[in-house]
Amino acid sequence: MRRRKKSGFIRKRWNKRGSYSVEAAFIVPIVLGICFTVLYTLFLLHDRCVLAGNVHEVLMLSAAENLAEENCQEYLEKPLWCMDVTAVQRKESGGSVRFIVQAEADIKIPVMNIFMKHLQKFTLQASYPVRQPDGIIRYRREEESCRN
Repeated sequence: MRRRKKSGFIRKRWNKRGSYSVEAAFIVPIVLGICFTVLYTLFLLHDRCVLAGNVHEVLMLSAAENLAEENCQEYLEKPLWCMDVTAVQRKESGGSVRFIVQAEADIKIPVMNIFMKHLQKFTLQASYPVRQPDGIIRYRREEESCRN
């Protein structure tokens, strides 16, 4: 009788340990998938913010100097973690310079495709005047002083 009680006690104890591992086998992949999705979303947000800041910086530099689009694309792509710049267009019209930048991030992690789209695309447009307002004011003041 004593052996049966011990063996029954051991069986109950053994069943409890097994149930924890079965529960962990279901919960851990879900929690890890959510954590990876949040991290990848933060990487995408980082790249969007950095790209927006660098586009404005390149835009101001190109308004002062004529920069080639290839140089701009290399400069914009350098600090990005998970995005690739696919196209850069520079247009000058009516005294302003306009940039249109297209970037995309390709997710190749199987778990991520469940939670997010496979391909994330981002388009940013920004414009900047070729002549700065302070330069225009100085030019007009010089013209007025020459007339007087």
